[in-house]
Amino acid sequence: MGFEYKIRFAVPASLSCESLAARLPDPRAGASRAEYDFALVADGFYFVDHGRSPAASVAFRLLVDEALRHAAEVVIEEL
Repeated sequence: MGFEYKIRFAVPASLSCESLAARLPDPRAGASRAEYDFALVADGFYFVDHGRSPAASVAFRLLVDEALRHAAEVVIEEL
């Protein structure tokens, strides 16, 4: 369990989770467990920060930036 967020935006059909994951920091770099997890869902990104690490902060920012590339409006909700 961690800090859960939803980054809501209009997801284009062309958005590839695989190419996006390649640009994010390694969630397991130097850690015994993942520092964060994310998933592309129908209405945006689901993001879990497992400890507020620098890697999780960078990944969250990159996901928000990616959402803003595809939509004029992005809503961030803490779950």
